[in-house]
Amino acid sequence: MRAGRRLSDCYVTCGYLGPVPGAAGSEDLECHTGWVFTGLMLPVQSLKVSCWDGIFEAPVAAVALPHASLTMVIELGSGSTVVAGLSSRSAVAGLQNGPLSFEQVGVTDCVEVRLSPSTALRLGVSPGDLQNSVVSTETLLGRNADVLVDRLFCADRSDREAIVRGTFHSVLARARTTRAVEVVEHLEHVGLGVGVSSLAGELGSSRSGVWRLARTALGMSPQRYLMLRRFEYAASLLDAGLPIARVAATAGYADQSHLHRDVIRFAHTSPGQLVAARDATSIQDGGMTIGAH
Repeated sequence: MRAGRRLSDCYVTCGYLGPVPGAAGSEDLECHTGWVFTGLMLPVQSLKVSCWDGIFEAPVAAVALPHASLTMVIELGSGSTVVAGLSSRSAVAGLQNGPLSFEQVGVTDCVEVRLSPSTALRLGVSPGDLQNSVVSTETLLGRNADVLVDRLFCADRSDREAIVRGTFHSVLARARTTRAVEVVEHLEHVGLGVGVSSLAGELGSSRSGVWRLARTALGMSPQRYLMLRRFEYAASLLDAGLPIARVAATAGYADQSHLHRDVIRFAHTSPGQLVAARDATSIQDGGMTIGAH
């Protein structure tokens, strides 16, 4: 277990690190009846599990950047992890419009589970109802939540991911696929040059019908969710150390000013300040991650 870093006033970035292909794009068209979104984005994983730990002699406050998935945090250590003011051994954060605050103290040992919005819908929970909020894990898993926490507490670290995946697989085996799930799954995987007309055509629905289903399920418009996906990818590139100009081009922004506006919108700070926070703390891939593994 490694000692925790001081993270006050710093940002914890998120995303998927890997080879950086090249791409360029144009500004977003915000009209919901015919919007076209251009940008390079990686598919949203249905389930992603990571573990992180730390030792904090005094409370350490930080913020996590918003991303395109829901986040479940389970604290297994003797310390505490408080997410957005909710003090609980486990919590679920919905899709966020801005940075999410959290605080840790003592000996922490956390399991973080990223859930795609479509996975939450399959569980019978609408991400739109959880937007900008933090709730208990029972909201997602019901009575299975306590069983999962107990199993993780008794398990070796190497077995945790398998336990998490097994629990969700068992619950999802009884789930149904609705039209809302289909719409959201498309939004989680579409890439360059997607338009509402082509998306509606693939789903056999009207443009306005796709927009309403996505808006209700996600708590935000389809283009807002795609903007969040692209921001998440851009944040991961900034965290990987790419120059800001290259990040803007790679993630499909029209120029650096376009990237700057999106970072201000979602991170409430500038790209340069995000890079400075990364350099000051050597934070790597992860959501609310300290000493990521």
